[in-house]
Amino acid sequence: MGLLHKIISAGPAFSRMGKAFDECLQNIALCRITHNVDNLYKAAWIYFYGIQGSLEKWNWQSLRAKILIPNHIEIGRITLNQAILLTLKQIYDLAAILQVESIVTDIIKGGIMYQEKSYLISQYTKDKIRP
Repeated sequence: MGLLHKIISAGPAFSRMGKAFDECLQNIALCRITHNVDNLYKAAWIYFYGIQGSLEKWNWQSLRAKILIPNHIEIGRITLNQAILLTLKQIYDLAAILQVESIVTDIIKGGIMYQEKSYLISQYTKDKIRP
């Protein structure tokens, strides 16, 4: 991938990462309401695929870049670092409450449970948040 192509492609990729944060936060909120652990697994899966995957693919060094998370105007523009910490804290806090820390950790690390829980995510969502 040439440098110019990478620069042009990074903008939409950054936008998709914002959508991934939005999907994570929506699934976390839904899990809090319904206590359906699958929503938490979705949030963890989306974090690994859409957020961690983008950080690695695009080699974003500066976590101080500001990102806007759609549908979460109350958060405003925050740094990537803040968005990551906010999202991971909520995921791990819920995992502790629901006593599924090991499964959630494995998903976030891209382990076996990441593959096993892939079916929970629609192809539409995967395309919307792809790295």
